[in-house]
Amino acid sequence: MKLTPVEINRKLIHTCSAAIPLLYWFWLPADVMILGLVVINLAFFVIEYQRLLGTRVGKLLEWLFKPAIRTQEATKVTGAAFVFLGNLATIALFPKQIAVPALLVLSISDSFAALIGIPLGKHPIGEKSIEGSLAFFISALAVLAFFPEIGWSAKILGALTGTLVEAFLKQIDDNIAIPLSVAVVIWAFI
Repeated sequence: MKLTPVEINRKLIHTCSAAIPLLYWFWLPADVMILGLVVINLAFFVIEYQRLLGTRVGKLLEWLFKPAIRTQEATKVTGAAFVFLGNLATIALFPKQIAVPALLVLSISDSFAALIGIPLGKHPIGEKSIEGSLAFFISALAVLAFFPEIGWSAKILGALTGTLVEAFLKQIDDNIAIPLSVAVVIWAFI
């Protein structure tokens, strides 16, 4: 894979999804976040359905989102839909002090892994690279370092878990699996 303009656009959008957990941390209560994310998820899946059906509205939406849609997503749900679903599931299942850091790991570390791993990755591990996985792990530790209520063992194991999920898990979209797995590890150690 090359670091194409589509991939750069995707990673910029992915990083901007950090706004969701930051809104939750600083401003909105859980019930408002969950309601808002339910509405966003429903709207997003209607949009995706229209796009996949090829309706007029769907074709317009595909044209609008084309700068961030991978070729292989032309006939399936895009990763962006799963970002919103991952945010909803994580916020609904975990308390704020666990959900927010886990979601920030998704937004920042998943993007960082691709932005480093795609152009600089020289040592493949499956479809990923050691360089990208190291970028994920280091950036996840940096994100988790901002949360003093999380002990270092949870930070290290959470970062490691997120790294392994991002690198190796294929059955579940990583936009859902990363925040949930990181949250479970943090929860287990708090």
